[in-house]
Amino acid sequence: METVNSKVLVFGEYSVLHSSMALTIPFSKFSGTLCYPKNSDESSIAVLSNKGIREFCKHILENHTDTAFKLNVTKMSKELDKGLFFRSDIPQGFGLGSSGALVAAVFLRYLEKAGDFKDELKDLTMDRIQNLKSCLGGLEGHFHGVSSGIDPLSIIINKPLLLKSNKEIIKANI
Repeated sequence: METVNSKVLVFGEYSVLHSSMALTIPFSKFSGTLCYPKNSDESSIAVLSNKGIREFCKHILENHTDTAFKLNVTKMSKELDKGLFFRSDIPQGFGLGSSGALVAAVFLRYLEKAGDFKDELKDLTMDRIQNLKSCLGGLEGHFHGVSSGIDPLSIIINKPLLLKSNKEIIKANI
């Protein structure tokens, strides 16, 4: 399964929510992946993670209505029944995108047209970026109540992004 990196947001999430300029940069020192436990040492972490992802799956079923980015929750539920969990070394609570990484991993794994989407990532239009950001914000909102969607967006695109406002996001060359 696909590994997703953490990110560093040069300015805080709340400044992004209020249309301030920000720069987000992929940070490959920390990462996570959806997987199955390899050994009994992982089992207690896997059980807790699996439980949290089940709650997230329920949130998706109840709240995710975006038809442009339809997620296969049936497949997700079956894989959770087999013990799927999120193995991550991303520190939680330090602004490195731990919840954004989980959202990105789930999105990339269960997006119904993931192959088409990955091709589209090479040349995303501003409208498509805004729609994706909005969708991801709704998903990540499960963990924070309100989310701009920039963390999972940055993690999925995996390139530096300059946010000039809520309406203008560009890939930055650093």
